[in-house]
Amino acid sequence: KNIPALVQRAEAQLLQQQWDDVIRDCDAALAADPKCALALVRRGEALANMDNWEAGYADWEAALTVDTNCVEALLCRCEASSKFGDWDTCIRDCNTILSIDPTSVEAILLRGEAKAA
Repeated sequence: KNIPALVQRAEAQLLQQQWDDVIRDCDAALAADPKCALALVRRGEALANMDNWEAGYADWEAALTVDTNCVEALLCRCEASSKFGDWDTCIRDCNTILSIDPTSVEAILLRGEAKAA
């Protein structure tokens, strides 16, 4: 299997809200490489969009065990944390993102929302 192609297709399917297809392609990528952080992130996004936030969160956590600096996983976990009212985790994740990419507008906005909550 071509893992980068599967992950790229999953990203396109996310934009088209084809959640089941995203999960299928990410599962295929993860079968070939269980440590593919982006496949875990994409699958987590699809699961969250299907209102399975717990499973999505678990995928983002798994992605972060593979790559502790995976900005996409940190952003997703931060958004989920804010949804659950876990502002400390959200702020911590945003600070980590901003240490990696000080220009991340998403992290700046999410951190501001978390601090205001």
